Amino acid sequence: MTSLGEMARHLMAGSESREASCARHGAYTSRSLWLFDTVDWSGCPSCLAERETERKAADVRARALRRLERAGVPLRFMGKRFEDYRATTREQRIALLTATDYAERFAVHGAEGRCLLFAGQPGTGKTHLALAILKRVIADGRSGRYVRAFELIEAIRATWRKDADRREADALADYTSVDLLVLDEVGVQYGTEGEVVELFKVLDTRYLDLKPTVIIGNVDRDDLQRYLGERAVDRLRESGGKFIAFDWPSERPAI
Repeated sequence: MTSLGEMARHLMAGSESREASCARHGAYTSRSLWLFDTVDWSGCPSCLAERETERKAADVRARALRRLERAGVPLRFMGKRFEDYRATTREQRIALLTATDYAERFAVHGAEGRCLLFAGQPGTGKTHLALAILKRVIADGRSGRYVRAFELIEAIRATWRKDADRREADALADYTSVDLLVLDEVGVQYGTEGEVVELFKVLDTRYLDLKPTVIIGNVDRDDLQRYLGERAVDRLRESGGKFIAFDWPSERPAI
């Protein structure tokens, strides 16, 4: 067995080298690597660099995935992009162009607190486009959150219980502090006065702070006021907020 002194003398003498060949990258110089009393030889430096690049890319993807998960993006929509959206009609192309412009120029739209309202038939790509916006915004380093209307209401009301470990203000902050909020499934809740009040707390705070919101609902323009309230809808339209009607048939396959 090699003593520590012998290892030290070997290291002080300098590592050995020999010529080697990689099936992918050709000839390279391999150097001896000592681990205790065992010698090994370094591998292809080009292969090592490629593996390090792949590792760093995987780390970047993992961090991006964690950001999307924290933002509440559903698994089904993780891979949905603007490029995947089928736009074959004039109305669909308008919806796609509006969403793409909103994401690409979010610095401008966000500074104005400009909102989007996607409403209409189910299966027409409203959530697809809204989450493509949200993912682009998050990829650009901003914060965002996706939540369905009934989940937001439940999260707020859960703080009212005597055994709640959070205050209502904490729950509200989850949705009022982010740079972009995507509020989906407007119209699924009951539309009671209490629900309208809870949603108004969030939307009005965001309005006052110039923070934009994207609204999604399987409802028409008139029903939005029923589920969000006239005051909230009026605020959403301010500063050039756009209403896009998704009134074409569902793109989901028939059963």
